[in-house]
Amino acid sequence: MRAARKEREEEEAKRKEEERLRMGRSGKGISNDYVCYCKGCRTEFLIDIPKCSRCGHDTVKREERMADLQKKLEEYKKEKAGKKLRLAKWNNWKKTQSIRYSKMATNYAKWDFFENESSDDEQKADPVVPDDPNVKMLERDIEERAKRRRDNRQKSEELKERGNEYMKKGKYKAAYKKYSQAIELSKDYFILYTNRALASLKREKWNDADEDCTKVLDYCECFDEGYLKHKDLCYKALTRRAMAKEGMRDFEQAKADAEEALKLYPDLEEAKKLLKRIKEDIELEKRSEEIIKNSKNSELLQ
Repeated sequence: MRAARKEREEEEAKRKEEERLRMGRSGKGISNDYVCYCKGCRTEFLIDIPKCSRCGHDTVKREERMADLQKKLEEYKKEKAGKKLRLAKWNNWKKTQSIRYSKMATNYAKWDFFENESSDDEQKADPVVPDDPNVKMLERDIEERAKRRRDNRQKSEELKERGNEYMKKGKYKAAYKKYSQAIELSKDYFILYTNRALASLKREKWNDADEDCTKVLDYCECFDEGYLKHKDLCYKALTRRAMAKEGMRDFEQAKADAEEALKLYPDLEEAKKLLKRIKEDIELEKRSEEIIKNSKNSELLQ
């Protein structure tokens, strides 16, 4: 009797152990003692099992999982290095501009103007390797960043469309607000700046429009070696900055921007008409100055 009960207990214990092994355990695939891993439901298995018993996805061997983590680590390091290089290039470009065009150069206080996330914490972070427990934190960080970027881009796209709708209705202040909200989520989504610049032009906020367009053009000059890589974007930034400069009565700079826009698209009537109007503004200003000068001379002669 006792022997039979003991045998049943042993069989039950064996069955539970087999079931435990078959179902695996929750994990991120960074342990040292598992054999297979399921990325679908994040389960570690201590036995060789081709299909996940939880979700049905194919499993991968531990070696393959560690190789995948190593690849993510290298991509993470590459991203960090890329940000440092862009930061160095940006700072060097700003110095060059301040020397050449001290009166015209825009002095940005923070590099994170174009970066969606600050790189300060990243520069302090220690490197990690797949066998290090920090891999768990690294993978979570990479996944959270990617998800946050996707979510923010989707939200900024929605805000942009709402801003566009406001523009069509002539509600320029509301459009400006929506574009601003979108920029806070995706600072490197540059069409938002030219859209916001247009909203500013409609409200005769010349300085705001000038600033937004200059941000786009400065970035393209620094990182794209000019305007040709993103012609449409830079064309909009140049023509809208020209309009802003025209509104500020800085006609010579407006003329220079309009001429630069025509270099990108020589056949566009919009830019031709803009340049013609600015040239007329310049001539009108010259005539006005001449009239005032002659008037003053006549008063002196009297």
